[in-house]
Amino acid sequence: MSAECEAVEGVPSGLIACTLGGAELHILRISPRSLWLRVDGELPMDAPLALSFYRPERGLYTRLEVEYTQSGPVRREDFGASVRLSISDPQYAAAVRRSLADLANYVTWRCEGGMERCTLELTDAPACDGDDFCASLEEQYAEWFGDGAPIVSDPQGRALALILSDPDQ
Repeated sequence: MSAECEAVEGVPSGLIACTLGGAELHILRISPRSLWLRVDGELPMDAPLALSFYRPERGLYTRLEVEYTQSGPVRREDFGASVRLSISDPQYAAAVRRSLADLANYVTWRCEGGMERCTLELTDAPACDGDDFCASLEEQYAEWFGDGAPIVSDPQGRALALILSDPDQ
C-alpha cells in the first residue's frame, strides 16, 4: 500500500503535535512520508521540525526531530496557507503508523463502548457503574472510606480536590 494512501486528515493535536522553528503548527494531514501543515507564510529556512507523539500505553509523549524537504510551494487558501513537507525518516514513518493505529483503536473503543471503554483501555481504570453521584463530599468520603477513616468537613464549606499527576497512582 502506498504511504500516501495512508494519509489521514483531522488527527487530534493531543495525539500528534508539531513545531517548526519553535512555533507550534496545525497538522492538516499526515502520512508516513508526508506532512501537510497550516502556516502563516513562508517556512523559515532550515528550521528544525519536531513532532511529539502521544503514547497511550505509557501515558507520555515521545519527541522526534526529523529532516524534511518542502514539496511544492506554499498554497494560499481562504483561511491561511498550507504546505506539504516530505519526510523520509523511518522512525517518523513508524511513529506515524503507531499513532494512526492508536487513533483507530480509540475510534473503535468509542463506537463500541463509549467513553467508559476508552477509559478502561487507555488507563486500566475500572468502568463506572453509570452516572451515580453522591449528594455531598461527606457521602462520597463515606463511600470511599467506609472502613472508619476520618472524614473532615471544612468549616467554610469549601470543596477540596485531589490531583494524581503520576500515572502509577
